Amino acid sequence: MRDTLENKYTMYRAVETLLDDNAAKTASIPIFATRLTEFKDVLLQIVDKEDNRNTATLGMTADKRAKRSAMIEDAAVLAAKIRTLGFDTKDERLIQMGDFKRSDLDKMRDTQLLPTVLGIKNEADANSASLVPYGVTPVIITDLDSKMTDYNAALGSKESSFSVKGAAYTALLGLFDSADDILKNKLDNLMEGFKTSDNEFYNQYKIAREIHDLGVRHEQPEEPVEPS
Repeated sequence: MRDTLENKYTMYRAVETLLDDNAAKTASIPIFATRLTEFKDVLLQIVDKEDNRNTATLGMTADKRAKRSAMIEDAAVLAAKIRTLGFDTKDERLIQMGDFKRSDLDKMRDTQLLPTVLGIKNEADANSASLVPYGVTPVIITDLDSKMTDYNAALGSKESSFSVKGAAYTALLGLFDSADDILKNKLDNLMEGFKTSDNEFYNQYKIAREIHDLGVRHEQPEEPVEPS
């Protein structure tokens, strides 16, 4: 949650606590309890939505990186063997096709990496018989294919989780608007009746309604984009 929203939420909780502690004073106004319940319900929804937003991408980045690394490792080993076959058979195309080191693959973006690894896998398929003496078995090629599938699925899950996180943030802003509406257009107006009958309580409410800058950290972009 951004610092500005955290500061506002802190104000909400201060108002909630004050009104709960003074329920006896507001009991003479039956609608007050109804409006306060509405306000507290929105606060609970804010907590729930923030939790959903924070956990939407939990573990997704680590899972993507682990599957990316596993795929790159297998692809680099297979590419080296294809390149060796190319040198042994004086096949320039195989030499070029196998010219991908781990560092080369690791620097690639996802849109470039997957097609490159697919090319390595397809080349291994096409030369599977010739690669047997180099320790390349059908199982090794199939394993790389499985790791490509796993990595592609991890990419989809991660992108989907960012969509969920973005939608949750939009919903969170809507909940803050709802809380503001209840305060400004309902509870604030009801509290005006205490300005003369209980000025101390009224002033305490006004103080609780103040938003203080409590931020102690630098505000970060709400939806960072994972570099690929």
